[in-house]
Amino acid sequence: LRRGIRLDNLLSFFQRHCGELVFEDEERWLPICQPTKLARQCNTYNQANRREIADGKLWALGTNLYAVEKLLIRPQTASHRVSMSELWSGGKGNLI
Repeated sequence: LRRGIRLDNLLSFFQRHCGELVFEDEERWLPICQPTKLARQCNTYNQANRREIADGKLWALGTNLYAVEKLLIRPQTASHRVSMSELWSGGKGNLI
């Protein structure tokens, strides 16, 4: 059994939690994702954990999928023990 998410859910999640979408041109739909909100969250995390990062106990976060998982996905899904797909679809998930 494999679960997936819809593109509109992913884009909405990005805009709500990670940053903004701008488009390269109006003739073609070429989104450019600017992770401004995620960058601020990474900076806050890195500053709060700078000692552990310096000691090698934690990794510094950058604007990538590791940060999205640690800062955004895990906190929303851990208490429910479900995937993001299941959380967004009321526990059923979008089967692919």
